[in-house]
Amino acid sequence: GGKMGEGTIPSVKPHVNGLRKNWQDVSLKRIAQDKSFSLLDKMFSSSVNCTGNEHEDIDRISGRPKEFSSYSELDEFQKDMNAGKPLTGLFNGTTLYILMKDKYNQSKEEGKCYVIQPILATCEYHTGCAYFKFIICEDVDWSIVRTSEEIVGVIFLPLLDQNMLLQMSNQNSFKGIYSVIASDWRLMVQNGTFQFPDHSTYELK
Repeated sequence: GGKMGEGTIPSVKPHVNGLRKNWQDVSLKRIAQDKSFSLLDKMFSSSVNCTGNEHEDIDRISGRPKEFSSYSELDEFQKDMNAGKPLTGLFNGTTLYILMKDKYNQSKEEGKCYVIQPILATCEYHTGCAYFKFIICEDVDWSIVRTSEEIVGVIFLPLLDQNMLLQMSNQNSFKGIYSVIASDWRLMVQNGTFQFPDHSTYELK
């Protein structure tokens, strides 16, 4: 009856209804897509309500990452990246960052950002998206980055095989590559820049 057994039936059943041919593959893709959209909805706030506090209102602008999209320390981020977990960061129009801060003991202005750069030579295309390996570079104070006018939240989605999607993950099966999607739906492309997908040719397979 647990989440690894019969407990999954209520969440899986809606994705299987009406399927006949190749129902295993189609339902698995539906579940993965639904999970991805749920992660995006959780990671990014669309609230634009004003609180009267200038600093809090800056962080409430649509697309800004919520507090829980920060990491307490760099080792935590690297551990999650090596394990193939979805990751969050931010983009200010020119540079990709991850945010490190102690959200219980630091103010909204305190914290540190690390620059994240894609290794362009590792680019692979899967289902219309570019996937990269990333390296962590120099750090910058969060007080400087947070004032950027073009800042948007991003999510790093790992390339998973079917075994990992079924929660029977094998560390050796994860290739260490991620696709990056911004909260305004721009995708990181082959040259490391962000572009809106071309809906006339884009097709999710």
